[in-house]
Amino acid sequence: MFSSVTKSGVITCKLEWKILDFWGLTELMSNDQCLTSKQLYDPKFPSTMIELRLYPNGRVPHYDNSKSANIFSHSFDVQGRSESQKHPINIQPHYLSADGSLMLYCEVKFLSYSNNKKPDNNELKSNHSALNNISQKLLNNMLEQGTLSDCLIKIGKETIKVHRCILAQNSKVFLRMFEQEDMTEAQNGEIKIVDSSPECFRAMIEYFYNGEIAENTFEKLVDDLLVVSHKYEVLKLMDKCESFMALNIDNANFSKRCHYAELYNLTLLKNACIKYISVKRDSFLVSNEWNEFKENKSALAVNLLESALKQKFF
Repeated sequence: MFSSVTKSGVITCKLEWKILDFWGLTELMSNDQCLTSKQLYDPKFPSTMIELRLYPNGRVPHYDNSKSANIFSHSFDVQGRSESQKHPINIQPHYLSADGSLMLYCEVKFLSYSNNKKPDNNELKSNHSALNNISQKLLNNMLEQGTLSDCLIKIGKETIKVHRCILAQNSKVFLRMFEQEDMTEAQNGEIKIVDSSPECFRAMIEYFYNGEIAENTFEKLVDDLLVVSHKYEVLKLMDKCESFMALNIDNANFSKRCHYAELYNLTLLKNACIKYISVKRDSFLVSNEWNEFKENKSALAVNLLESALKQKFF
């Protein structure tokens, strides 16, 4: 939600961010991992965007632990930088809601122009045009209608009209493919996919254009999406899949979760599997699923069990 005071040129942007199961996520994340909010911007100035990053286990130097606050104010001059400095927040248990969620509220004020230069109509029109060009609704329409598509993806009996620039922007594999002019795909603009289901690959393509996947589709295909996003180096989608898997472990899928954690070196997911053993040890360690897991992957089972015993989850 946004409001602006055009008389003084001050733009006020407000962001509300709710983080579910905050303490649970904190236990699973390493010091250098962060949670990231959605990006928001004022439609009149799309080049200035707000994004919060929270490092639950991060450390900021020169922080006085005797002081804590749930509201703080800070002003800074961007000076060409793309992000502000980090600021410590001593989050206390009573800051969380009854359901364990944490609500963060951020208000950012910025000047739309310097004291010596006022924006002219051409600048405003240019910014507004840029916003329209990058709008997700427009991109989604381009995908659905195949507007000015310059590439075909053939998978099974299905054909998807896409745009090389969108594929290259989201996938390092596609970027390298199109940069090599001698490759068949780069020459004829046709890509044949044989290692994924049409439903899964289309979901990834829709993620390229929309930035999201329908919740029911994502939950159903999360395993396949992790595999295909790893192969095509779609890092944000891979992180999204890993986070979902880490928060959704049960006896039935434990073995597969561990397999992916080891195969793709997923620290967050591996820590979640270790925590699952620790928390559910009374019932899980006598279950058929655990016995089968020990038989098939004895070395990994021992490693995870030792790690669970060393962890202090209680």
